[in-house]
Amino acid sequence: MNQHLRQIDSRISLLGACALGTAGVKIFAVLPLLLGTIAEHLQLDDTETGMVASLYYVAYFVVTLTSMFWIRRVSWRVLASLGCGLMVLGLIGSAVFSESYQGVVAGMMVSGLGAAVVFALSFTLVSDMSDKDRRFAIKLVPEQIIPAALMFILPALVIEDFGLKGMLYALALAILVLAFLSGGIPTRGAAKDDAPQARKQVSGALVFTGLGALVLFFAGFAGLWAFSERLAHDSLDPVLVGQLLALGLVSSAVGPFVAAFVADRWGRVTPIVIGVVLSLGSLFLLVGQITAVKFGLLMAVLPAAYYFSLAYLFGIISDADFSGRFAALIASALALGAAVGPAVFGVILDEQGQNAAYLTAAILVAVGALIFIWMERRLERAHLIAGEGAEKYPRAEISK
Repeated sequence: MNQHLRQIDSRISLLGACALGTAGVKIFAVLPLLLGTIAEHLQLDDTETGMVASLYYVAYFVVTLTSMFWIRRVSWRVLASLGCGLMVLGLIGSAVFSESYQGVVAGMMVSGLGAAVVFALSFTLVSDMSDKDRRFAIKLVPEQIIPAALMFILPALVIEDFGLKGMLYALALAILVLAFLSGGIPTRGAAKDDAPQARKQVSGALVFTGLGALVLFFAGFAGLWAFSERLAHDSLDPVLVGQLLALGLVSSAVGPFVAAFVADRWGRVTPIVIGVVLSLGSLFLLVGQITAVKFGLLMAVLPAAYYFSLAYLFGIISDADFSGRFAALIASALALGAAVGPAVFGVILDEQGQNAAYLTAAILVAVGALIFIWMERRLERAHLIAGEGAEKYPRAEISK
């Protein structure tokens, strides 16, 4: 058992989790660029283009939602191979049938199925590791950096010369590389039955409370991010806006990098509060006339602060998941937040204006964070009562 735990905590397992997580978000992260290329290639209208994204999200969400039933029953290496294989198959299928709208949509849906498998698996793998706050933060870094690099590389080196087919084949090749890097993951996880006394002190519904809070927390940010280009479009040059959005993608990797360095030396509550205060404080930059300096500061601060706190939220959900089956649903919560946030933000933006939309996003983030802080306090007390606080929650002794 100890040898198995060492395998889960090994660097090669962490590399595998990072590779699987990056594969799981890759298409999602470059979807705006991919959709634009598909629309131009097939001469699609907005409705047809939106349907490509919607069906991808549907396939993705359904698989992650069912992950609790299979994530502990099937070999993790089989799941990694299956997920990456479906992604590659779907991308190649879309390339082969790129002249057919139905063919492209079918291929994207198959890719969505595979992406959901590997993304859910990446969360479960890290959830079984020790020092999970640091490792969740490390996992977030390549998930931000690699798609950001692709957003720079693909238009100039691939799409311009090879079009949609070239982009799809390039994405498939990247998934194959990531699949190779994930080969060192263990075949199964750790038994999550090591805290029976703590479990008695915490309701089993706590993990679902966390998942609901994550939907709120991510929805607030997703709404702001989805409309960030539109909010600055009327005030700034479109080329400059694109460059500053690219800065935002890089900034989103800085936050997890700092979180990986800080880890749990400040506990979880303090980093969450710092990240949320900085995130919400940066929204004041959007009030009034948007200038290049203000929008640039927003792109430098908001993604970094937000993703800094996000890793700690994953850790709280993982600790609340005593059964070990529900951490994979983090992927579903993120997908649902990504779907709900822009829709809510867009409606309020149209009906009530920008300030009301900013306030709504801020409330969603703040409420989600407050729920997580409450959860962390519950977990601290539960582990202290169970006699596990000195090792697992040293910070709880201070707050007691």
